[in-house]
Amino acid sequence: MVVDCNKLIVKGSFYRGALRNVVRIIRRCHSQDFGDELDLPHEPRVPETEVNKRISGHEISYANAPDRVMFSANQVGVNRPVEDRQNTLYCRSHYGGTVFTVVDGHGGHACAHAINLLHSDYVVAGMLPPELCEQVLSDLRAIEGTSAPFTSYELFERLWSKPEAIPTGESELDLDLSTSAQPSHRGPFLDKALLRIVFSGCVSTSAYIPCNGKEMYVTQVGDCGAVLGKADSAGGFTLPTDPHNADNEMDVNRLRSSHPTHESAFVIRDDRLLGELMPLRAFGDIRFKWPSEELKHVARLLDLPPNYPIMPAFYATPPYLCSTPQVVWRPLIKNRDHFLVLGTDGLWDMLSPKEVVNVVAQHWFDYNGDPSVCGPGDTAASRLIRTALGGDEMDPERISAHISMPATVARYYRDDITVVVVYLPTAAHSEPRR
Repeated sequence: MVVDCNKLIVKGSFYRGALRNVVRIIRRCHSQDFGDELDLPHEPRVPETEVNKRISGHEISYANAPDRVMFSANQVGVNRPVEDRQNTLYCRSHYGGTVFTVVDGHGGHACAHAINLLHSDYVVAGMLPPELCEQVLSDLRAIEGTSAPFTSYELFERLWSKPEAIPTGESELDLDLSTSAQPSHRGPFLDKALLRIVFSGCVSTSAYIPCNGKEMYVTQVGDCGAVLGKADSAGGFTLPTDPHNADNEMDVNRLRSSHPTHESAFVIRDDRLLGELMPLRAFGDIRFKWPSEELKHVARLLDLPPNYPIMPAFYATPPYLCSTPQVVWRPLIKNRDHFLVLGTDGLWDMLSPKEVVNVVAQHWFDYNGDPSVCGPGDTAASRLIRTALGGDEMDPERISAHISMPATVARYYRDDITVVVVYLPTAAHSEPRR
């Protein structure tokens, strides 16, 4: 992990405020309907060969082992550095399975990078079978001298369970990062690297498919998203979870009910948490979690000006933000449930869930139900990125225009896009060719 310890960024400008909704509309309009307006006469266009190279450069595809879940993943960035992350974890144990995760950072990449690196460890800690868990705990009891406010032994004791490992692990991960960064737990010293992680933030969506291949768990924190592609009379897709934002009535009610009634008018302002933050659940973002005295103590240690906005306005009864995941379980039905698409909001800004499902379904039919034989640059994940940038026809000129833009201009047209396409064990696909 590369973290600039000399900079601590906590400015409210991280949160795009009311401008974000407008930017989303502009992005979709420019990508879907107004391709001609992407003309950049003063910027040299990237040739198609270079476009193909860049799109396939982050492509990941796995379809070899018959006991594993087939998937493809890809990413195209716009921020410098990219604030999205994704990872795939295969746990080979009695309670094992495959965990797919996409992470979308905001206010910088630090929190997203840390969550992505540590997420797998926390999930695996909860998936160890009893016999192996006892051996690991025995070994960990002998380890001493840690300076952290928690130990690996305590982590295993807290997390051990079955599917609960993912939501419990995610909550504990956020709590441990937050606790480690608090000055009150580190004496008179500040760890600026840790502070930079917890002052930035991220959201995530994970899917856990056990080895039995008969069920699926989806966990969500914030406004990433997932869509299930299936063959039925309900339109061919299902949204396992809804984004945790101001449009989610249940989450808004949860938030308001956890604070005094007189705060209802300003807990959510301009469709944002305390008028600043878009997601209502997130990792990091301790400006919305720590007690006000703790935040003021940090400001004093950093020698910040008295008028520096170390916390949002109307910050009366924290915490206002949580990282507790929403967990959805559903059985997988053979020949009905075909694939699951996980994506950061850069994908959903450009394509609707129905459009995403249609693209992946068409890719499926193009390869006669065996997407493992697709060539480099044409996985389902790559095709989704091409469609997001180039429209239904995947117009090479429009894709090149997006790729050619400087980052300072491109972020007004799109966000980082990260996508994972998971082919479910219940899909009616042919056997992968070897």
